[in-house]
Amino acid sequence: MVLIRISHNSMRSLRIGRHAVFEKAHCRRFEFIQEDDAAMQFFRIPTSRAVSFLVQFSPNMRAILILFVTLLHLIGAAQSPSSVIEPVRFDADLLERLIKKGVDSVRLKRKAMTLQADTALQLAANHQALYILKTGKLTHTQSRNKTMRTVMQRIRAFGGRGSYVAENALYCYVTIPIRNTIGKTVTLTTYQEAADEVVRMWVRSKGHYANMINRRFTHTGVAVAYDVARKRVIAVQVFSDGSSGMTSLWDLSPSSVPDYLRLLYSDESS
Repeated sequence: MVLIRISHNSMRSLRIGRHAVFEKAHCRRFEFIQEDDAAMQFFRIPTSRAVSFLVQFSPNMRAILILFVTLLHLIGAAQSPSSVIEPVRFDADLLERLIKKGVDSVRLKRKAMTLQADTALQLAANHQALYILKTGKLTHTQSRNKTMRTVMQRIRAFGGRGSYVAENALYCYVTIPIRNTIGKTVTLTTYQEAADEVVRMWVRSKGHYANMINRRFTHTGVAVAYDVARKRVIAVQVFSDGSSGMTSLWDLSPSSVPDYLRLLYSDESS
């Protein structure tokens, strides 16, 4: 049985049982990769691979597939904010939504408007989260990638707009004891606890907080990646004063999928 995990604004991976399934960027055949703790964090990223697979079907068939897998997802795979974070069932979409909700709550307290979700910004955030995951370096730049070095370049590469942008990024350790932002030793085990700690860490950092409450920003994209080996979550949020007009990966045209794949999986990003 094929199960395609989908979320409110993107498709995350193709799955058959415990195997992650994806289409190679430069050929039309599928590979079956055994999922394990060390590798699973890379499988929740291939949103484009699911898109490149589904765009081959007619619109009616795509609608049927989406409805079918949505029902499967709701029946067996849904997790809640109080769910315990587990490597093999890591729900990145849920954590991303909770982080955005927390940031919006902070903005409302400062009389700033909530931010609109933007797919291009989410893809840019995703790209940087993967870079940090691969390199182990918490940074806002990709020094070896000339076309994706800065946050503005990444936003533009994925079709984003706006002349005023910013990016927040951090590590947040989960499932192991840590000293939190108020000096207490705690263990973050649920998605809500992790999201709350991410938001608190940004609030307590002057530069990150300034980005969070900046009224010039109107759109955002949040992405997370799970570093299983180090038991930490990488969170990246991108802000912009402009909209790409994309609120879903279905706004990508089939002809743009190859370029999208090339950007997400370029060897230059490692």
